[in-house]
Amino acid sequence: MIKIKSILIQIIILVFFCQLKAQIPQMINIPSGNFAMGSDSLGFAEHEVTITYDFEMGKYETTTSKYCEMLNFALSQNELLILPNESILNLNGDQQELLDLDSGSCQIEFVDNAFNVLDGTEQLPIVEVTWFGAAFYCNMLSRMNGGNELYNLQNWDCATYSESGFRLPTEAEWEYTARYNDGRIYPWGNEPPDSTRVNCFDFGVAGLAEVGSYSPLGDSQLGLCEMNGNVWEWCNDWFGEYSDEPQIDPIGPQTGIRKVIRGAGWFSPTDQLPAANRSRNYQDHSYYDFGFRIVNFSMPSSTEPELENSYHSFIYPNPWIINSNVDIKFSLNSGSINKVEIYTIKGQNIRSIESDANIASWDGKDKSGKKIASGIYLCKIFSNSKKITSKKLLVLR
Repeated sequence: MIKIKSILIQIIILVFFCQLKAQIPQMINIPSGNFAMGSDSLGFAEHEVTITYDFEMGKYETTTSKYCEMLNFALSQNELLILPNESILNLNGDQQELLDLDSGSCQIEFVDNAFNVLDGTEQLPIVEVTWFGAAFYCNMLSRMNGGNELYNLQNWDCATYSESGFRLPTEAEWEYTARYNDGRIYPWGNEPPDSTRVNCFDFGVAGLAEVGSYSPLGDSQLGLCEMNGNVWEWCNDWFGEYSDEPQIDPIGPQTGIRKVIRGAGWFSPTDQLPAANRSRNYQDHSYYDFGFRIVNFSMPSSTEPELENSYHSFIYPNPWIINSNVDIKFSLNSGSINKVEIYTIKGQNIRSIESDANIASWDGKDKSGKKIASGIYLCKIFSNSKKITSKKLLVLR
């Protein structure tokens, strides 16, 4: 009986984690740092920018198949309004067009009360999507995966930039990821554009290319694909003039008329390809070469690197059954644990545990003394004030 229960728990774990990850596009971790943003020669004042936090950015531009998956989920949640002219609007909040189904460039159709991807376009970047449609995707992806929905659909403001949840990148995050820390001209380096690195008007395929088609030669230093060419990418910021003063975690102007787009598209000439180049468009506009990629704010973490290679850490039991009489144990094979931080999957810190031994115990209660709910939790283990590792803990009823 015990063996059968153990097998069932393992199956639950596998199913739970597979469901959790199945809907999330591949993400790349972007470490905090500083860089020179802008380009005086392009007419955008060069200035120093510091990004004080780690975050994740989509390795690829959001694909048609991923967007279609989201639409069907939103349909099941009664979040969509589909008009006779084949415009898709959000049903709740300030209604805005999300995707122009009626456009000849759109790769999604609505047939028999379901959204379908046109054959052969599954791995092409989604196009004909408005800024609203990109932000809506972020909210629905967060909901699909138990995260925070960061956009308030009453006014379409991004409520926070420091909680776990999907959103569009700030302009600074986008350029930092594209150029990183060496001031390169293009995401791949300083070599001039050619047909092995970028899909643009002068060197491309006269249309969209599947994501990853120009990897690895066109990849950024951190391994992101097609940050130039293929499609322009919506950013979160309103477009405005740069200040030449140093900036820390800039999020752009508070108000504006048009939103920033970055990266150029397949119809763009080579002079629009430098990673410091920028453009803008209206939130409700969509085009055959407008798409987006997403970011997710990383869980709060120490700025020290993880030391998992020199330590072995364990959590037992994992999964942990609520209302059992067994405390959760955290252990190291060497050294002492001085702190364990517990976070929900939404990034909320619910408990800090102090210790001075190689084993720390937790009774499964939050800061208020209440037993935690079932779900996945992130446990960060520290030794000598340095983060050793992060471990996932599955809590079951």
